[in-house]
Order: sequence, then C-alpha cells, then structure tokens
Amino acid sequence: MSRVGCFARSLSGHDRGCWYIIIEEKENRLLLADGKLRTFRHPKEKNPTHTEQKADRISDEAMALLQKADSGIDPMLRRELKEYRKRQKEGKHVEE
Repeated sequence: MSRVGCFARSLSGHDRGCWYIIIEEKENRLLLADGKLRTFRHPKEKNPTHTEQKADRISDEAMALLQKADSGIDPMLRRELKEYRKRQKEGKHVEE
C-alpha cells in the first residue's frame, strides 16, 4: 500500500519532531513536504526508518492536487498539516 498522502514525523536529524506529508516514495527513501520550508518542488528526502509514519491521510481534495502535481499544493499542504496537528492535540486522530 502506498504511503503517499500520509503524515510523517521526523525522528532524527536537525528536523527531528517536524511534521511532513509524504509526497513520493522512492526505492528506500521518502520525499517529504510541509509546504513551507520543504515545498512540493523541493522536498526533504529521508530514510523511512528515520520517520514515524501515520495511517492518517490528507483530504481527497489535497490528494487530487498532489497527484496532478499542481502548483497550488503548498498552501494545501500547510493547511492539512495545521488541521492534523490540531486533531492530534484534541485527541481526534484515527489510525488504522
């Protein structure tokens, strides 16, 4: 099952604790974006073992933009991460 569109938290490196969205999977690497520092066009490449991946996914609307590689995806990524962190704080996240 593809992890594209799932949320991931960095567990190591200078970005430890930062939340991202998985935008692509390569052989043994994940490409991560937050829409701010790490944009869709310049994602963070990270070893999957250095991330905590969640089963929660971005909205269907954001996923459609992600699949089209639309230039307007960065604001959507920021919004999705903000809403996800808010749900985390409220204890409303659902994982498989």
